[in-house]
Amino acid sequence: MQKVLAKISNDMDNQNINRTKLVEKLKIDGATLSRFLKGKYQLTFNKYGEILKEVYPEELRVRREMCKIYSSTLKRPGNKRIAMYYLLAHGELDLLKELIDKEKNGKYREWAVICDLLYLRYSGKLSGDKLQDKLNEETSRFKVKTDEMKVLCGIVMLHVRYDQENYKEMVRLSEELIQQTTEIENAYIKDFLEFKIQEAIIYGLLTCAEIEKARKVCFEIINDEYSERYFPIFRATAYGVLGQSYIFTNYTKSLHYLRLALKVIDNGPKEQMQKRKNMILNTIDFLNIHWKVDLHLINPIVKSEKAYLEIQKGNNEKAIAILMEILRENGHLDAYETFYLGVAKGGDKKILSEALHLFEQSQNIFYSYLPKKYLGIMSQKCYNLVG
Repeated sequence: MQKVLAKISNDMDNQNINRTKLVEKLKIDGATLSRFLKGKYQLTFNKYGEILKEVYPEELRVRREMCKIYSSTLKRPGNKRIAMYYLLAHGELDLLKELIDKEKNGKYREWAVICDLLYLRYSGKLSGDKLQDKLNEETSRFKVKTDEMKVLCGIVMLHVRYDQENYKEMVRLSEELIQQTTEIENAYIKDFLEFKIQEAIIYGLLTCAEIEKARKVCFEIINDEYSERYFPIFRATAYGVLGQSYIFTNYTKSLHYLRLALKVIDNGPKEQMQKRKNMILNTIDFLNIHWKVDLHLINPIVKSEKAYLEIQKGNNEKAIAILMEILRENGHLDAYETFYLGVAKGGDKKILSEALHLFEQSQNIFYSYLPKKYLGIMSQKCYNLVG
């Protein structure tokens, strides 16, 4: 670690980085920075990460390697927790997993165990009911005593509710969890947990068609200086949800915000955030297909969007063939696929009504706009989708 600190110190000097301004930004004193660079004091992991961003703004791999080295030397349990949250907020899943595995047998293993559940969820290895079962299994082995741990477990449940498509419960639980963060003393931990909860809130509000509320929270995340400095993944989510909120009413705004979400992801560990990036790219495909923009240039990632593309091109038979293939593979069609089938079959009201039922059954009121529009039971004006 001493070699890393010496390199950071030398590179700061070589780049003429003003240390007085740096410590003001970090909200520490010059003596603390000096002691840290000499290896006599450990900064909290988030402040260490901020130093790396100042010294190596365009060198992600360098920052990642230095984070890996520093995380292996951390002594204070509180700093290890901060490191886990920092790595979660930056999508550094591989580094997070290494730290989790080291801490699972430690004195504060419960934090490592719950963060491991979030790791499993983000890496696509555990979701929904199985995630809930695992959470119940793990929390039965220890007492959930602190507000921080209660909120962290609650955040896992937010993901469970999202996977279960229980969006109203997601919003209710989010509002409850926000209240529980008020007594958490560490500013970084409090901010991380609050941003994580807000991330769930905006998904829930959008899906429940609380458009203006969702946009308001999105802008709160985006306009918060800490989201840019410490929590880029949540910032990307806010841009993505903001883009979705305009998807039916304002093509230009929708595309603008979706591209900003991609930019945030591409400036971070994009190879580890491919799933999230694919979701944004798929939303852009849907946007372009829905508005019939450059249809000849679109090659959808998701098979069902290929069916929608063929519909918009006027190739209904091709669309039906794709959807029947999906039906054979999965044994059923989801709400979107059922909607596409209804449109491809000339606006079949029975199928469109089934699509509406599926959307409403999963509480996805926002996207239920699609069959409602074709069924003529809701105007764009009364849907409150102000562009």
